Amino acid sequence: RLVYDLASPAQGDFSWGKPGLCVWDWWSKWYLDDVPFNPGINTETYRHYVDFAVEFGLHWMIVGEGWKQGDDLYAETPGFDLDAVISYATARSVRVMLWTAWRSIDGRQDEYFSHFAKRGVKGFKIDFMERDDAAMMRFMEETLTVAAKYRICIDFHGCGKPTGLERTYPNLVGIEGVHGLELMKLSFAKDDDFPAHDCQVAFTRAPLGMVDYTPGAMMNRTRREWCPDDENPASQGTRVHQMALYIMFPVPLQILCDSPSRYRKNPECARFIAAIPTVWDETKGLAGEIGKFAVVARRKDDKWWAGAITDWSPRTLALDTSFLGSGEWNVDIFCDA
Repeated sequence: RLVYDLASPAQGDFSWGKPGLCVWDWWSKWYLDDVPFNPGINTETYRHYVDFAVEFGLHWMIVGEGWKQGDDLYAETPGFDLDAVISYATARSVRVMLWTAWRSIDGRQDEYFSHFAKRGVKGFKIDFMERDDAAMMRFMEETLTVAAKYRICIDFHGCGKPTGLERTYPNLVGIEGVHGLELMKLSFAKDDDFPAHDCQVAFTRAPLGMVDYTPGAMMNRTRREWCPDDENPASQGTRVHQMALYIMFPVPLQILCDSPSRYRKNPECARFIAAIPTVWDETKGLAGEIGKFAVVARRKDDKWWAGAITDWSPRTLALDTSFLGSGEWNVDIFCDA
């Protein structure tokens, strides 16, 4: 908690800034099965995503890259009606977050946040900062300040590591700043060892603060079988590794990266993920070795959740559960074959 504790406390009421689980479109390339419309960047697709969010108890939906034409936030892609999507989502208690690049709003935050807040948008995912010099930090703080004025939540993607801004601005619900799951779609990551990398991030990047890793891939491959694929993306490693990342890498706005269709084909996994909290009351590090394996337990209210990940080496671990106290406990376990 050191980085968080050294940051300035928030001033004012931020109770409107809601954390939660979020359905996302970009990873799965708008892939949907057995729907009576052509999936893609259109109104019908995003209504379907809202229906999925309601079905699984998710709180947010990100409308990702492609909803607008270029950098013009007022020019919606033909076939996509933002107001209709917002109305449909709001009526079902699903909050809408819009993606955009930082350059498209720089200097115009007040104009855009005021405009889209009036239309019912509750958040912005802002991307491609890719540096953390003084000018960029000023942009991030200014953006959070203006967003708070209009009760807008912010997810900074493509940014540097956390510096405690989430304490000063609790409307900051996500920070990427990590070589995350989305890189598995891209060819320059073809030689990366993601399971071992995750076992490093658990000790290095994760303790700094929230990690918007975007886990949850339902298609999973061995390293030999895996290759980057933008159209049909899969993770390296196992399904259970993906599920454990929701506990290993916490973030208030936690993403379910894959397609509603793939989650519906794997309902036992999807239901489990959808029940995982996104903010926690207590954390225990149980075991680990940098780059090899890690086990973390986190408590929300009277429930504990534990996530264990490894590199490509199978492991059997004996864990000290004395922190649970006396008595009997019921446990649900997902494990690799």
